[in-house]
Amino acid sequence: MSITENKYSVSVVIPAYNIGDFIARAINSVLAQTHPPDEIIVVDDGSTDNTGEVVKGFGEKVIYIHQQNGGLSAARNTAMRASTCKWISFLDGDDEWLEGYLEAQIGLLRRNPDLMWSTGNYLRCLCDEDRRQVVVDTATVKQILGGKDYFDDYLYAFRRGVGGCVNTMIVRADVFEQTGLFLEGLKRAEDLDMWLRICCHHPQIGFVVEPLSVYHLVREDCLSQQYTPVGLYCDLIDRRLEYAKKHERLDKFAPVASWMLQRWMRSFLFDARGEDVRIMLQKFGDIIPSWYKILMLTVTVFPKATATGCHLISKVVRALRLRKRLTRKPK
Repeated sequence: MSITENKYSVSVVIPAYNIGDFIARAINSVLAQTHPPDEIIVVDDGSTDNTGEVVKGFGEKVIYIHQQNGGLSAARNTAMRASTCKWISFLDGDDEWLEGYLEAQIGLLRRNPDLMWSTGNYLRCLCDEDRRQVVVDTATVKQILGGKDYFDDYLYAFRRGVGGCVNTMIVRADVFEQTGLFLEGLKRAEDLDMWLRICCHHPQIGFVVEPLSVYHLVREDCLSQQYTPVGLYCDLIDRRLEYAKKHERLDKFAPVASWMLQRWMRSFLFDARGEDVRIMLQKFGDIIPSWYKILMLTVTVFPKATATGCHLISKVVRALRLRKRLTRKPK
C-alpha cells in the first residue's frame, strides 16, 4: 500500500536549529517506534553547528531540508509542505518519543475514526539530575476522561492541564487547510496558537493516558525561560478571541483566555513587571474577574517588594516539596 492510499500514513516533522548534541537522540527515538512512521522530515533552520552533518548521517532514513533561518514556525511549515502523508506528528529536535508513541496514537485514531487530532501524556525530564516526572498521573487523567479516550473539547482538557504538548500532537493533514499553517515570526506560544485555532474547527481531541514523549529541561538559557514582551501575550489573546468569535466559539474560549491571562500576570509578579500586569488589566479587564483585578492592582503598587515576597514563598514551597510540577531550580 502506498503512502497516499494508507489512511493512517504519518509524517514526523522535526525542526532543528543548532542542536547537534541532541538531534540524533530525537531521530533515533522515531526510528525505534514499534509502529514505524512513513516519513521523517528534518528541517535544518540555518544551523551554524554540526546539526546538518548529524542528520545527513542517517542517510535515506530521513528527509533532510536546509533553509535560511526563519524560526521554529517556518521550519515546521517547510516540513509540512513537504509531507505526503495523511497525518502529521511533531517532535522538537531536542526532545524524544517513547517507543510506543505512534502505535498508541494510531490505535486510538482507528478506534475513533471521526477524530481529526490527538495528543497525550508526557514526561518532563531533568536528566542531568536523573529526575523524571509524568506531567499528569494516569489515575487523574482517567478520571478527567470519564471512561473515554478522547475529550469532547480541547479547551476543557487544556484548562485542566491535560492539553498535551507539541511532541504529543498528531493532526490530520487536511485540518491545516482550514486553519492555515503555523504563524511565522512568533517568538513564543506558536504551537498553542495553532491548537487554539484547530479546536475552533474540531473541538474533540484524542488523549493517550500513558506518557508518549520526553520533554527535556536541558538548556537553562532556552526560549521558555527568556523574557517575553507583554505585547506578545496580548496579541495572542487578541487573535484567538477574534478567531473564536468568527467561528462561534467565543463563549467557550473567553473563560480560558481569562485563565491564561491570570496565569501570565501571576508570573509577571516574580519579575516585578507591575506595568505589564496593568497593561493586561486595561486591555482585557472585561474578561478578568473583578476580585482578581483588585488583587493585581494592589500587589503591583510596589512591584519590587511583591517580587521579593513571591520568591520567598517559592523557596518555602520548594523546601517543603509542595510543588508537584518538575522544574529546574532557578539560580
